Amino acid sequence: MISYITSINKQLFTDGTHLTVEGYRVWAESIEPIVSEIVRENCERNMELIT
Repeated sequence: MISYITSINKQLFTDGTHLTVEGYRVWAESIEPIVSEIVRENCERNMELIT
């Protein structure tokens, strides 16, 4: 899925480039489902290889 950012929440950035603590929290929450799926798939694949 491709999404385009049309504006940024300036409260999530310290200088327009680097995230604040809140910015990292929002970012982490947004990528967590994708990362979890990748980890799950890799764990399943590795379990198949060792059994």
